[in-house]
Amino acid sequence: IHSSLYSSTLYGNKQWYQRRVRGKESRGAHAREDYPDRIDEFDYKAPLEGQEEKPLDQHWRKHTLSYQNAATGETTLDYRPVIDITLDEEECKTVPPVIRAY
Repeated sequence: IHSSLYSSTLYGNKQWYQRRVRGKESRGAHAREDYPDRIDEFDYKAPLEGQEEKPLDQHWRKHTLSYQNAATGETTLDYRPVIDITLDEEECKTVPPVIRAY
């Protein structure tokens, strides 16, 4: 394996691991037996009317941004909200989030 490819793969795996360790919930293929329930900004099992949105640091329906210092190998995680609307409603209608049940 070429050393730069190996390094890239190693960095990517470290970032993925850090995200999974911090994520205290189950989501799709990343299900965890110790945290079986999703934690979203709203309770999507109930009507949204009257619910208050949880702050970004209290739920896991967000995008994880990971950064790694190439010199030290230290991984830093940051987050941004999920964008729930499409750019053009006429071209593609917005699909609201729903709980997946298996």
